[in-house]
Amino acid sequence: RTQSDSKVNDKINEYRSLSGNNMIGTGGELREIFRMLKSNEIVAFMVDQSAHPKYSVYSNFFGVETATFAGTAKIALKLETPVVFGYGIRQPDYSYKIFTDEVEFIPTGVNDVEKFTQLIQNKVEDVIREHPGQWLWFHKRFKHRLGQS
Repeated sequence: RTQSDSKVNDKINEYRSLSGNNMIGTGGELREIFRMLKSNEIVAFMVDQSAHPKYSVYSNFFGVETATFAGTAKIALKLETPVVFGYGIRQPDYSYKIFTDEVEFIPTGVNDVEKFTQLIQNKVEDVIREHPGQWLWFHKRFKHRLGQS
């Protein structure tokens, strides 16, 4: 998502683009995402962010039913593409070790998007529990909670 401070936004995108990544913002062009996936390119989603209730599902995250982006699950189910959960853990020498794990899901036709999104959130929660000192949020992850007025 675009940051309100343009200098901060530019610096974040500069770092994210250092290895050749192209940024597609929240609500980005779905046709471009579909094209990339159909061409066997990699599309990464930041799944630890707070989502607006109008275009999210509620997932249990650390015991709180909180608004969660469902785009990863929706796109994967539509295109029948695998989802690989990836994350980096900073090492004592300040390098990063990258880990990946496929999120296996068998659609049943009943609440598939919600169930798949929950599996992804479970992966995020597991990594945070295992490496709590590695996680820092500058945003309000629990901003939109189920039952909150």
